[in-house]
Amino acid sequence: MATSAKVRIRYLPGISFLVIGVGVLTLIGWQFDIARLKSIVPNATPMNPVTAITFILSGAWLLTWSRYKNKYKAGGYLIACIISAIGLLHFISYFFALDNVRLDYLLYADKIRNSNIPNKIAPNTAFLFLLCGIAMFINNSRQKRAIIVKQSVLIFGFFLAYVSVLGYIYNIQPAYRMGGFTPMALTTGGTFLLLITAIFFSNPGDGLAQSIMSPLSGGNLARKLIPFILIFPPLTGYLRLLGEKRGLFPVEFGVELNTFLFMFVLLVFTVFYATVMNKKELQAKQTQKEISENERRFRTLLYSMKEGVASLDLEGAVVFCNPAFCDITGYSIAELVNRQMIKMLIPTRDRLKFMEWVTRRSSGKDEDYKAQIIKKTGERIWISVKARSMFDYDKKINGALITIGDITDEVVLLQDLNAFTGSAAHDLNAPLSRILAISGLLESYELECEVKELLTCISDTANGMQKLLRDLLDFSRIGSAQLEKVNASLDPIVKEVYCFFSSNFKGSSHIHPLPEANVNVPAIRQLYSNLISNAIKYSSKSETPKVEIGAYHKNGQPVYYVKDNGVGLHEEQVKKLFTPFKRFHHEFEGNGLGLVIVKRIVEKHGGHIWAESEPGKGLTVNFTLAAEMH
Repeated sequence: MATSAKVRIRYLPGISFLVIGVGVLTLIGWQFDIARLKSIVPNATPMNPVTAITFILSGAWLLTWSRYKNKYKAGGYLIACIISAIGLLHFISYFFALDNVRLDYLLYADKIRNSNIPNKIAPNTAFLFLLCGIAMFINNSRQKRAIIVKQSVLIFGFFLAYVSVLGYIYNIQPAYRMGGFTPMALTTGGTFLLLITAIFFSNPGDGLAQSIMSPLSGGNLARKLIPFILIFPPLTGYLRLLGEKRGLFPVEFGVELNTFLFMFVLLVFTVFYATVMNKKELQAKQTQKEISENERRFRTLLYSMKEGVASLDLEGAVVFCNPAFCDITGYSIAELVNRQMIKMLIPTRDRLKFMEWVTRRSSGKDEDYKAQIIKKTGERIWISVKARSMFDYDKKINGALITIGDITDEVVLLQDLNAFTGSAAHDLNAPLSRILAISGLLESYELECEVKELLTCISDTANGMQKLLRDLLDFSRIGSAQLEKVNASLDPIVKEVYCFFSSNFKGSSHIHPLPEANVNVPAIRQLYSNLISNAIKYSSKSETPKVEIGAYHKNGQPVYYVKDNGVGLHEEQVKKLFTPFKRFHHEFEGNGLGLVIVKRIVEKHGGHIWAESEPGKGLTVNFTLAAEMH
């Protein structure tokens, strides 16, 4: 009912000021004896001055309700009680001798007597104030019985005021002069119609008000028909009586003309409304057809995907999933929907970490990660997960969309490869150490130059092989190990690594302050060792070697970089830079694993790495460390 609330807020203040304005003008008319202000119709019964005061109070209640609905309840109840008391007092005064306590008698007795009009508020006016006061008093209640009472009282009051106005239109005194007593003023009747309508719709979500204010076709029809029913028949009736009085046509013709006009206008309205509704219904059917077709295509696409897709609410419960998701997890759609995926699929030791991910998604953070889950059969498998936040029409996060894929075979293969790499590197290291030891012993003997050159070649080859084995062991260890992270300053790590590798470096360096990060310190030390040693090595043959280490912010996240002015790479070479054993400059020593190890360290931290380079202009390696500070 947000739309209805906006409508209520828009029209209530306007009616409030209008009701208050009528009361104020009437009081000015009484104070300065201005007949036109006391009654809009010359020689007609003027509005009683106390009636004007009560209308001002009623307008004040409306204004308070529209602007400060829940802030000033006590003030609203007080105004409602005063209005009810005024109405009740002046109504029962017609049955009991209470003139001494009547407000109009006490405040304006002389002015009323001098105006030669009845000196009492009309009984139907007093009764209507009593009804309005009761409706105002219970207006804040949400109980069904109170809403029914309020709306019944207001509907009865509306028709009582409406009949009084019709009495003036048709000159039928019993309609506005209840029991032959003081007549209700025409201005009073019209103001009551406005006031009662405003009170009735002040809570547009209540009962009949909700039906009338509804944006659906029924509410739309009611909003068009009700004004027509209330205005058109009295208008045609008045014109008919006017024509008969002036002798323009006989009574029989007037009845027939009135009936014809009413039926004709109602028929035109019905045809027009039916045409409009038919167009809307056709448009709605076309829209529904397009929605159904789009939904069918979407479901076909979703059901044909090999990846599992599921939508989760903010608590991590499954709202929807496709068959592939069921195939991967082993559960049926009925078993998954409305249940928390974490409790069904995630091992107990990992649930806290998954709840942290769910919390981060509720704040709009998207994540890609790998995880182990337990299928319905009890089998443990590895899945890749892509989690994205979902938004409603108000751009508020209302859940997450996740895509999963079974990567168990790839993980097992990688684990086997890591195990083989580590085992092979360890087994090969022993004979290489013996070769180096024997080579060192032989170099202590006096040998021919050619033999010494061969021994040097053997030692260099064995040292290079040993360096390769160490890199293979590092590659294997980083791939399989769980990195423990702490908040650390990177500045001392970088300075220590740079000092170690720059002892023979004859170039310049610029090391900028780096932001702290949540990292594994040994892994980050190895990352900077590989990057800084590469930068020094590949810029060493430049005329003025230069190395720069620093960081900058992009999209609110720190990006770290190591930059040199060495030989550089072509665009196609940059794309293959992080491929294992890939080398582009054979005049420099290396085995093609240094940057691959760097990439793995970055990924283990949840970050991303990329390079920028041009031939002869050096290389810049950029990377992020996505782990959040705690």
